[in-house]
Amino acid sequence: MVVVDETWVRVKGKDAWIHVALDPRTLRIIYLEPFFRRDEYTTDLFPEHPVEEYGEWPREVITDGGSWYRAAFSFWQIEGRISWKVVRGGGRSVNEGFFGEFLKKRA
Repeated sequence: MVVVDETWVRVKGKDAWIHVALDPRTLRIIYLEPFFRRDEYTTDLFPEHPVEEYGEWPREVITDGGSWYRAAFSFWQIEGRISWKVVRGGGRSVNEGFFGEFLKKRA
């Protein structure tokens, strides 16, 4: 299982979003990638990159209700590659904690 989320940052005056996939049991970062836009296209790219690097995508993926996840993860779910759940709070809180610490350290 992985929890996927993103957070907004400024990089050299430009908006950017850091997407991260974490294992909530081990707190291990499975994959982290910055994008300079947040939309369905970049969200669709994000799950492909860990697959290229690790050979497979974890069977269960948890995200928040962001509309940009719907197109990417519903496609992967239809293809039978993942089980995708939308969760607010609970299992997702590991990512919120990660980003909270990340944002504190960069300030």
